[in-house]
Amino acid sequence: GEQIDADQQRLRRVRVRLLTMEKGTTMSTRTFTETNLPAVQLVQLSASVPSMEEIEPQIGPMFGRVNQAIDEAALARIGPGVAHYTVTHTGMIAAAGEQVGDAAVPDGLEPGSLDFVPRALTTTYEGSGIDGIQSAWQGLVTEVEARGLTPTGVCREVYRETPLAPGGEKWVVDLQQPVE
Repeated sequence: GEQIDADQQRLRRVRVRLLTMEKGTTMSTRTFTETNLPAVQLVQLSASVPSMEEIEPQIGPMFGRVNQAIDEAALARIGPGVAHYTVTHTGMIAAAGEQVGDAAVPDGLEPGSLDFVPRALTTTYEGSGIDGIQSAWQGLVTEVEARGLTPTGVCREVYRETPLAPGGEKWVVDLQQPVE
């Protein structure tokens, strides 16, 4: 049961890494959009980490556990997966969540909610691997500063497409930074 699931997860991650090394990550010219962000209700897992570098090895397995709990509860997803990051005085809280509407929160998961955000700067990361997402975030932060804006609140990653999902061929992730 659990060991097989863990092994399958590990194999998927290795496969994604190999694909990344084979194809290289394609960086498209970034476009940035100023927009508002909708309120979102999630079922999620969260972890406190000292820095962004510590997130990457944790967020994938967190999504794996969230999706396993959703599947075991036979719930339907009503929108894309969302990772969100809240800066704290000791580092940050990272959460991996899925949208299941008004369904009861499956055992082992916690409810999460993201408030409506009136103003955010966003960009979309696309690549065969997820490795380039850090430089995409750096590009977004640089653009926020270049526009004289201040990053504020909870930043989000909305997973429009992933190679782990049925029919998914690449990573398409909206990066969303609330600003004022």
